[in-house]
Amino acid sequence: MSRITIETERFGKVEADEGEIVAFPGLPGFAAARRFVIRGHDRGDTFAWLLCADDPGLAFVIANPWHLAPGYEPELPERALRALGAASADELHLVAIASVRADGTTLNLAAPLVINPRTRRGMQVILETGEWSARAPAAPPPTAEPRSVRAGS
Repeated sequence: MSRITIETERFGKVEADEGEIVAFPGLPGFAAARRFVIRGHDRGDTFAWLLCADDPGLAFVIANPWHLAPGYEPELPERALRALGAASADELHLVAIASVRADGTTLNLAAPLVINPRTRRGMQVILETGEWSARAPAAPPPTAEPRSVRAGS
């Protein structure tokens, strides 16, 4: 597998295998940002970096929502499963974009990033229920990791 070098403003040169690239159809507000790589964060496995291979200045902090949002049970629309080539929500990896500020960390639970690790395709899914906040306060990690993603109609 060939290696690529991603030039980033925050981390300098980042090496990645082409197979590590996750292809998005664009993200709201960042239509030209289509290729990303995920890298670990120095705060453990709850957080990670989503680095854009197409824009050196674009990087997002992402988080495992089940570590920080007890009770999070999003319902993914069937169209999202089809678009990502998944038969069920269990095949998908879901993360939330985190906003880390001096007064606390919030998670965008209303529009998670959903990735199919098999196809290396991802998309931001805007949940239609209105049940989840785009600025949900991150809670301390619970003792157990509840996880439930449902496929909707």
